[in-house]
Amino acid sequence: MNLPEARKSGFQILRSYSDTPALDTRIILGWITGLSQGEILTSEASLTPAQVMRFMNALQKRCNGRSVAYIIGKKEFYGHDFAVGPGVLVPRPDTEILVEAALEFLRGIDCPSVLDICTGSGCIGISLKSALASEGKSCALTLSDISPQALRFARRNCRQIIGNDAKCVKSDLFGAFEGCRFNLITANPPYIDPREKSMLAPEVLCEPPLALFAGDFGMEVLARIAGDGPGLLENGGLLLVECGCTQASDVKSLMEKAGLGRCFVLEDLGGRPRCVGGYRDA
Repeated sequence: MNLPEARKSGFQILRSYSDTPALDTRIILGWITGLSQGEILTSEASLTPAQVMRFMNALQKRCNGRSVAYIIGKKEFYGHDFAVGPGVLVPRPDTEILVEAALEFLRGIDCPSVLDICTGSGCIGISLKSALASEGKSCALTLSDISPQALRFARRNCRQIIGNDAKCVKSDLFGAFEGCRFNLITANPPYIDPREKSMLAPEVLCEPPLALFAGDFGMEVLARIAGDGPGLLENGGLLLVECGCTQASDVKSLMEKAGLGRCFVLEDLGGRPRCVGGYRDA
């Protein structure tokens, strides 16, 4: 089997199971062969028997509902490949808008302290620290999650991307940080209403429920963060969280009720309300 034949075969097999069968096929082939996406599209090289077997096994996993990120063990986010797998949420492109907003804020502070809770793979906090480092700036970064599995991935990504230059702490939201203060707190918490489970794609349902679903119509964890987060901010500090597109106004109201000022909502790549932020003004 050569690469053109593999691309055609993968598309035919996956088109009933994926909205992006051609892309999924190319990513899997790139993982197996080590070739770039451009090379996958133009090369007519033949796959070895071992590569064909890996390719077919990967296609079968995809047909069974496993995400491509879980199959190849990584997901690109903000210019870096983050290690992912069962037990950790797969980073989404929409979350990059939170990173952009956080970076704009952090650039105005010398060596800020950053806490990223519900960190999962660590993609938000690690991206922030890496981007600041590329500009010759630093920050004191803490990554936190209640899941030991997620923290293992966060620690691995810390080693691979920022040279272990962060603290990784097991905590139920702010439980481990009493008395601490941070310039920035970020979070991509669970915010899906469990009643919406039947509406989710199979690959999403392979991800940990702890990272996806929250009680009170998806608002339970968001409400705790909005209520308790302000007390851990330095004066002038920013709380910035991702939420569902129907939850943004409620989260903004909760932040304002908790005493944050200049609260704002950011839209995602599809123009939907996706992130909410607020400042602790002195």
